[in-house]
Amino acid sequence: MPTDRHIPKRLLPGVTLALLLILGPAVAVEAADKQPAAPDVPAPGWFARQLDRFRSYPHLDMAYRHIREGKTGEAAKEFERYLAIAPKDRKARADFMNLLYTMGRYAEAEKEAQTILAAAPDDPAALLTLGLCQLRLGENQAALPHLQRALELSAKDPKAHRFALLSTVEALSRLHRFQEARTLLATLPQDGGDYELQFTRGVLADASGDRNGARQAYATALAAAATDKDRLAALRALAVTTAAAGDLPAARKALTEALGIAPNASDLLRQQAVLANRAKDYAEAVRLGRQLVDREPSLANREFLATALASAKDYAGAADVLRRALTETLDTDARYRLSMHLGLLLLEANQAEAAAEVLTKAVALRREPLALLRLSRALERSGRPRRRPPPSARRAPWTPPPKHSWNWPRCLPKATIPTKPSRPWTRPWPTRPPRTAGPAS
Repeated sequence: MPTDRHIPKRLLPGVTLALLLILGPAVAVEAADKQPAAPDVPAPGWFARQLDRFRSYPHLDMAYRHIREGKTGEAAKEFERYLAIAPKDRKARADFMNLLYTMGRYAEAEKEAQTILAAAPDDPAALLTLGLCQLRLGENQAALPHLQRALELSAKDPKAHRFALLSTVEALSRLHRFQEARTLLATLPQDGGDYELQFTRGVLADASGDRNGARQAYATALAAAATDKDRLAALRALAVTTAAAGDLPAARKALTEALGIAPNASDLLRQQAVLANRAKDYAEAVRLGRQLVDREPSLANREFLATALASAKDYAGAADVLRRALTETLDTDARYRLSMHLGLLLLEANQAEAAAEVLTKAVALRREPLALLRLSRALERSGRPRRRPPPSARRAPWTPPPKHSWNWPRCLPKATIPTKPSRPWTRPWPTRPPRTAGPAS
């Protein structure tokens, strides 16, 4: 009987395949009965997961590298690319959530926090971030339960618990629940060198109307601030509080210090210009207003510059600012507002003809009493006669149609139609009973 030694080698693959096709099922059953159980094999999709990890890791690595370099925008894009490949990575999503919150993109950070909470409802960091995002978006009532839940879950972490407590105090103060906020804040050690505690005390006092207490707390927070970011926040709050209390010099001093920390902050420059105008330092207000327009030529900033120039009695300069603004594409409300302001400035600059022309355009936009009154003043000062409407537009005096009788009782309400002729009230005199015939005598 021939053996495999007598089979040519070129025929061995074909023979082997035929044996496998014929004897394969029986051999497999017998092998399963005789051999031990096979070791665990990777679940289906293991190779796909490893491939996804290989593809996604560079995006995550670049995201953290961009964060270290301060390129937050690029880091956010890399996080988005990574999470599109690995959406179940909670740690990366939490870091992306914190990055979005730091960038001020609160609506997007809120969405990421809700995604984390959908998988882990008791995640204290996600609850805290969700509540903070809602606070920044003005949703104070919705934020409070999330912050309170984060406060409960972070009891074993002193740092996180303290931050959650201060955030809850802020939410309670925004909801005007001041007594609850004070009670909760009193549970913390009252340390004068604690910046966050003192700043939160200032926020609470300011919200409850205690401006002196807020001013003291913000000043203490400023002294305890260790970073430029904290000093800037304390100076901003101190400027607003002192300005509201009427101490304009102190507010302007705080804003000057804040601008020394953040010289490119347009909002600080605008606040300083507004305070200078309120303090009747018109030359300084005009100087700061020009800087503001050069830095950010928005319509609001140019309107402020025109107001500052008008306060300094430079009506022609203020009119030029508004005249240039009116050459741009504006909506009806803005064009009407600027035209009314420009017309008033031209009247003050003794340019009645130009004022009448501008106010005529304003009346064409809106036929309001104030616009008509200013137009009448401009026409009167310019010596131009007031335009009378054409005869076709004039109203003829009303006369009743001829040969028509009015039925007044039908036109008037029934309550006003007298049913009987009215006469003055008189006291009824007693009447003597009629005489009757007496007995015959």
